[in-house]
Amino acid sequence: MDKKFKRIYDLRVDNDITQRQMANILNTTRDTYAQWERGFCNFPLKEINTFANYFNISLDYITGLTNIKENYACKNPNLKAIPIKIKKMRILHKYSQEELCTMINLKQRTYSGYETGRSKTPLYVLYLLAKTYNVSLDYLIGRKKDRHLQKKEADLLVK
Repeated sequence: MDKKFKRIYDLRVDNDITQRQMANILNTTRDTYAQWERGFCNFPLKEINTFANYFNISLDYITGLTNIKENYACKNPNLKAIPIKIKKMRILHKYSQEELCTMINLKQRTYSGYETGRSKTPLYVLYLLAKTYNVSLDYLIGRKKDRHLQKKEADLLVK
């Protein structure tokens, strides 16, 4: 399991929920959920949103971008706005697509598909972008309006 997303497992286990029960909550099979939890395949954005809502916490907390469990419950995040937001953040930080793709180890052609909306941006890419730009993952997928991460003085980004 990717250590960055270990909190997915921890939240489920700490709340005495089996993989089968969690799969039922997310309307999928236990095998599919197990793949997501272990990081073997990408956790779809709609389902990770449902997961966050179920536990009443932010995606920033789930992915380790912050240690604050604040919630931005959102029944239907605006996933269609993701391409606009990631392009806006890239321009705001004055990166070319080529520079950004070098930083996050992604092919420019692949990233271009995310930025134009031709391809759905996977959670792990959104996580890398949020970390690169030091912004909220919840903001990028439309769970909150403010792009800043919630931090206290002692709250440091998980490396």
